[in-house]
Amino acid sequence: MSDAGVESAGGPLVLDQSPERRAQLTQELAYGQTPPSGFTSSKFREEDVGLCLSGGGYKACLYHAGALQVLNEQGLLPSLARVASVSGGSITAARLGLVWKQLAFDKVTGVAANFDALVTDPLRRFCQSAWLSVPSVLKQAIPPYRPPAWHLADSYHDLILDKAALADLPGEGEGPRFTILSTNYETLSAVRFERERVRDWRVGEWKSPDLRLADAVAASSAFPPVLAPLVMKTGIITLFDNPAGQGDRGQPDLHMQPFTQRFKLVDGGVYDNLGLEPVWKRAGRILVSNAGNRLDYQVPKSLQMVSQLGRVISLIHRQAETNRVRSLFDLSHRGERKLAYWSLRADPRTVGSLPPCEGLEGQDLVDVMMVEVDLKPLADRAVDLLIRHGRAGALASLGRHGPDTFKPEPRSQTPQGAV
Repeated sequence: MSDAGVESAGGPLVLDQSPERRAQLTQELAYGQTPPSGFTSSKFREEDVGLCLSGGGYKACLYHAGALQVLNEQGLLPSLARVASVSGGSITAARLGLVWKQLAFDKVTGVAANFDALVTDPLRRFCQSAWLSVPSVLKQAIPPYRPPAWHLADSYHDLILDKAALADLPGEGEGPRFTILSTNYETLSAVRFERERVRDWRVGEWKSPDLRLADAVAASSAFPPVLAPLVMKTGIITLFDNPAGQGDRGQPDLHMQPFTQRFKLVDGGVYDNLGLEPVWKRAGRILVSNAGNRLDYQVPKSLQMVSQLGRVISLIHRQAETNRVRSLFDLSHRGERKLAYWSLRADPRTVGSLPPCEGLEGQDLVDVMMVEVDLKPLADRAVDLLIRHGRAGALASLGRHGPDTFKPEPRSQTPQGAV
């Protein structure tokens, strides 16, 4: 595909779309268009199990840690084919991916006895001590200038990800495919960070990127306007080897400068705060842990423009998430997916029964829902409540299904070529 963009000094980028591309866009926008049957692709595998970890700062990080405890205790982790994550969920997913090869899974039960030592406990200590949002902003005033998102990446690199590289995630035959999601501020599309590539479906793919694992997590959690954008200079961006693997999209329409020279990245939750896209089109069995922020009624204390704008943005974000959840449950109700979904915003007892001593009640339940979405240290009580609430959500949701619904077989090998 030849470069079709021209950028004048200080002027906008003008795209000369081909007649074929304009016809495709017109078709995509046509009213009443029916999505492809089954919402699947050529890479869809009914037996695959995919896990989605939402965004939500440290709040999400710990909520998901509790849910992962349950998946481990029920021997479900070895069955995972895919793990997709956003923002705070990417902190948890990256830690899990980093230590995956060290987890001592029992060959019979699928339980890793060292899970808490390698995953839960480090995440707990990290969220109790690491103050990342404000310091990352203040450090940019110290020469030499470095944007806040890169200071955020440095902190992840040193404090929770053991100075690992993106290439240290499990490879083919070693565990599930981990996909860390960010958003391209310029192309308005999702950017996928995986062990062997970084991909934007509108631009192309960067193969074998020399990146830290922390760089991907920082790109996933660079929430605007304070921590974003993270401007990442790329290597060579190529067209896709297998355009058919992109479904009806074909080759990227923005494979041109300046998009192929650098990515301007913001929080993955701007595009999809649940991290569904890499999973729901590929896997027949889906686990979704949603720790998104709670949006309640509000008596405005101020009618100032900034507060109004913040409230409206939160509402738009919530509605986008709600629409995705509705689509997800629609797939489940039609029998096209097996689904276990749990949310921090719900009382697990309204979803299913819980074992004794699991779950929160009364003021504890209220307090855990009202924990702020941020990257600043949490008190011990908040940490404990979030982990317990994540456990209860997973237990209640999984309890609605048969014991083998999400454990079709222990999975030690993942088709890394399937994207």
